[in-house]
Amino acid sequence: QEQDNNVSACATTALWMAFHKTAALFQTALPSPYHITATTRNLFYRHGRTFPSAGLDQTQIGEAIEAVGLVAELRTYRQGHEWGLLPPGDSATARMQQQLRGAKGFLYAYLRLGLPVLLFLLLDENPDLGHLVTITGYRLAPATALPTPDISLASDALDRLYAHDDQMGPFARYGFTEQGRLRTPWPADADWQTAEGRWQQHREASLFSLFVPLAADIRITYEQVYRQVGLFEQIFTDTIQERADIVWDIYLDYSNKYKEELRYLRPVSGEPLRRILVSSLPKYIWVARATLQQTPILELVFDATDLHTGFYCLLVNVFDPLRASMTNWLGQPAFRRKLLKAPKFDKRFLPLLLEGLH
Repeated sequence: QEQDNNVSACATTALWMAFHKTAALFQTALPSPYHITATTRNLFYRHGRTFPSAGLDQTQIGEAIEAVGLVAELRTYRQGHEWGLLPPGDSATARMQQQLRGAKGFLYAYLRLGLPVLLFLLLDENPDLGHLVTITGYRLAPATALPTPDISLASDALDRLYAHDDQMGPFARYGFTEQGRLRTPWPADADWQTAEGRWQQHREASLFSLFVPLAADIRITYEQVYRQVGLFEQIFTDTIQERADIVWDIYLDYSNKYKEELRYLRPVSGEPLRRILVSSLPKYIWVARATLQQTPILELVFDATDLHTGFYCLLVNVFDPLRASMTNWLGQPAFRRKLLKAPKFDKRFLPLLLEGLH
């Protein structure tokens, strides 16, 4: 849609595109750009008019999302100059890379369900040069996982985002740089028409924030599941973890869609598969699937609608490549004692694990 600058700017257009998707996913309202801008209201935290047609700030974006009956899952990120004095051996670039890695995991986890993610970027790290786009898709590069001190994630292979950008159109391609920044689809030369070799060099931007419009009953967050995976991975210490790197695929899903995927993949068969397929699961679940050389070996299933104060893991499914070895390990009293004494292992996983192997 070509913008009418009297009623909207890039933020309103990005929200309008996102609400097309959420209307289908959650049966919520699909307001016009005018009504989106009107519902944001100017709370006068900074400046502007009562009808903020020139653009929206983060608070107003959250207001627009809540106005259609959804909640906003917000993440904000530091700019390169905000890290301050760092210890020897550390650098702002390394911090930006690590920050971008976490943002990739967050993006991938929600995009895989088909949710739109609103990405707020800054040019030259200048708050007055902000731009909002709607991320609608992604691409994973074929990559071989290398052992890392952190949890290895499938989202580490995320190398491209596809966005609806009101300046470039649908399916605009965004990439990443080695410095932890975004590579935009905009040419580096400001004069798009006369620049020689235009589209060869692209402007870079920094990630400022991410918004995910969600149904209110999706309460458990990506980071909470990530921390649970870190606690559970203790079980691989002194076993297969030393020989190869385990890659975790963490994502939000519909329980029915998850079961359909299992029927197709068949990482396990017979009674163990039937037990998973007939299990009673909530509408929304978090899945954390461990793969070894691209073969699923184990997965954790979490209740996405539960409260974070409880233990929200529902299933621990052990697949064929690992079932015999895991049964053997857990049959050794010494291994079980060592596991239960491990400071990072949550012993509440053990009954679910034994049930999954039964």
